[in-house]
Amino acid sequence: MGDFRPIKTKCWIKYLEHLGYSFNRVKGSHFQYTMEGKRTIPVRENDKDVPALHLRTSCKSLGINIDDVYDWIEKNC
Repeated sequence: MGDFRPIKTKCWIKYLEHLGYSFNRVKGSHFQYTMEGKRTIPVRENDKDVPALHLRTSCKSLGINIDDVYDWIEKNC
C-alpha cells in the first residue's frame, strides 16, 4: 500500500480513537484529539477527507508508519 492518498475523516478519527486518543476541545476550525503524554492531533471534522500531507505530518507526530494506518483503515473502515 502506502501510495500516499487521502482518507475519510471519519476513518482517521476512528483510527485515532483506536490508538487511545479522545476528543478534547475545539480550537478554531480544528477538533483537538489528545492522549496523556502524547502530542495533540488536530482534525478538521468538517472536511470530507484528510489530505495525504496532513496524514504524513500527523503520523510523524504519532511516531507511526503511514502504511500501518492505510492497512488498519483497509481492514476496519
